[in-house]
Amino acid sequence: MFSNETPVALIGAELLMRKYWKKTGKSILFGLMLLAVLALNNLAVAQSQHVFLDSSYVVNYRDLFSVKLYGIVRSNTWNLKFEDQLGKETELKYSTNSNVNFGAGFSYRHTSVSYAFNLPIINNDNDRYGKTRGIDLQASTYAKRYFFDVYFSSLRGMYMENPKEGVFSELQGQPEIYKFPNMRSRFVGGDFVYVFNPKKYSLRSSFLGDERQMKSTGSFLLGVSASYSFLDNGDESILPPVVRDTLGDQLDGQRLKMINAGISVGYGYNLVIGKRFFFSLALLPGINYRKTVFTPMDDDVPLEKTNSLGIYALMRAGMGYNGKHLYMGVTAMSRRQGAPGADGLYDTQVSNQSSTINFFVGRRFRWNWLDEKADKLAKYKIPRLFLKK
Repeated sequence: MFSNETPVALIGAELLMRKYWKKTGKSILFGLMLLAVLALNNLAVAQSQHVFLDSSYVVNYRDLFSVKLYGIVRSNTWNLKFEDQLGKETELKYSTNSNVNFGAGFSYRHTSVSYAFNLPIINNDNDRYGKTRGIDLQASTYAKRYFFDVYFSSLRGMYMENPKEGVFSELQGQPEIYKFPNMRSRFVGGDFVYVFNPKKYSLRSSFLGDERQMKSTGSFLLGVSASYSFLDNGDESILPPVVRDTLGDQLDGQRLKMINAGISVGYGYNLVIGKRFFFSLALLPGINYRKTVFTPMDDDVPLEKTNSLGIYALMRAGMGYNGKHLYMGVTAMSRRQGAPGADGLYDTQVSNQSSTINFFVGRRFRWNWLDEKADKLAKYKIPRLFLKK
């Protein structure tokens, strides 16, 4: 797997591409990503000029040159929880086969670039879980008054662990893992979160490492979100054949599609111990409007559609060490959304979740030669976006 993480200015952007994508597809996606990064960069830099940090709570290290080593893991899951025709509760969990990617990068002032790659020696479980291919792209802006995510993932190849409950408890001699090599999972959407205490509370200190939280503090958060997602198995059912035979027409479909829009309210807190060790948690629970469309296998059966209210949760957490020169830690980001299904889906509870885990170690230092060159280039309009102090 090929991975490229490119945060620019106040933006962290990560691009994961798989080898089967055509060259033109890569070029188009990279171009769209670059345009989004530049647009968000202008907005974030302009907004940051009007918010001054309280130096007793937050220290800015963006004028130092920083290098880092890191690893990243992403996952996408779908959960279908229902009561079968025999009155037994069953939960099906479809997952992508996530890989661990390792890389290195640097950051300086408002520019950060990093590159990650797949190690086949570590990611060697395709025989057990199947191979996941596709693209997983995310751009994150951490400005002072807000943070903003946009994401797009289109992945093919999923697996389901045998839950050994409900209808599965009646089946004998079934495999531990059911593989769906042609199943596709797609997520498109965005999250916007407003920070009410930008002068004292820093998310950048935990997730980008170019600031440092000096004292424990927190902030109320207000978020809005919107997304489109679907689970599709081509011309085949999303159920394993043996389960399909047992359930009959229940959940016997080839595609599940959802449209979501919601609002969330929460709180973020950075706990600082000994001025260098930190624990960070930001949690935003909320409600969302969801439209669910289920496509049955039988062409004579109409589409099942429902409109409902569901739950939504956005979470960011981190812990580590953040000194003036050395910094290291582990961060996690997760978004989960769920709602009851239509009556035609036997009141199935449908939810999906995307998660990212990042672990890193880095070092900052003053590079006088680079400072001189950057100050000269910052006199010009375009370089100034990335090199101004």
